[in-house]
Amino acid sequence: MADTEDQVSLAQTLGMLSGELRIMHQSITESMSVIREDLRRADDAHNERLARLEDNIKSQFDGMNIRITGLEKEEKQLAVKVAQISSISGLISAILTTGAVELIKRSF
Repeated sequence: MADTEDQVSLAQTLGMLSGELRIMHQSITESMSVIREDLRRADDAHNERLARLEDNIKSQFDGMNIRITGLEKEEKQLAVKVAQISSISGLISAILTTGAVELIKRSF
């Protein structure tokens, strides 16, 4: 009779242990699912931040390209103006030199 009671007690203990293990397994499985979802959300948020950063950097580069293009255009315009002023200065110098030569010729 003691063997039967021991076997029943052992069976009950094994049943309780099995139930506890099942509950622990379910809890761990749920925790892993929650962790996976948290990781997915963190990854999505990280990817979104990277995309916004990339867009921000692209817009800054586009703005810089626009400014550089404007400065290059302005530089070309200034080079043309300098060339025009230089040619006018050369013409004035030539006229003054010619006038000075003529004055010197007439004074002798």
